[in-house]
Amino acid sequence: MKKLSSIILVLLLTIPTISFAQDNGKVMRLEEGTSAPYAGLLLDDVGFATLMAKHKEELKLLELELKFGFAIKIFELQQKVDMQKVLIDTQEEGREALAEEYKKLADKQKYFDYYLLGGFVSGAAVVALIVYLVK
Repeated sequence: MKKLSSIILVLLLTIPTISFAQDNGKVMRLEEGTSAPYAGLLLDDVGFATLMAKHKEELKLLELELKFGFAIKIFELQQKVDMQKVLIDTQEEGREALAEEYKKLADKQKYFDYYLLGGFVSGAAVVALIVYLVK
C-alpha cells in the first residue's frame, strides 16, 4: 500500500511539472553547421528517439506497477469478503443448529408436565398401597 501511494504521489508531482516545463519549449530542426538561435539542449534524431523510448518504458513500468498494486489490493479485499462470507455461513449454520436444538427441548418440555403428574400420581399410589398393606 505504501508503494502504491508513493507511485501515485510521484506521478502527481512529476506530471504537472513536466507539462509546465514544456509550455514554453521551442522545437527547431537544425542542419549540421547551423548555429543555434538560443541556448538549450540539442538532441539528434537518435538521442530524441532514445529519450522518447525511455519515457515510454518508464510510463509502461509505472502502469504495470499500478496494475500490480491494484491487483494486490483487490486480492486482499476479496480475501476479506470471502472470510466474511465464511463467517456469515458459519453463523447461519450455528443459528440453525440452535433452532433445531431448541425445538427438541421444546418438544421434551411439552410432555414434562405429564411426566411430573404421572410421577406424583404413581408415587402417591405406591404410598397408598403400602399404607393399605401395612394395616
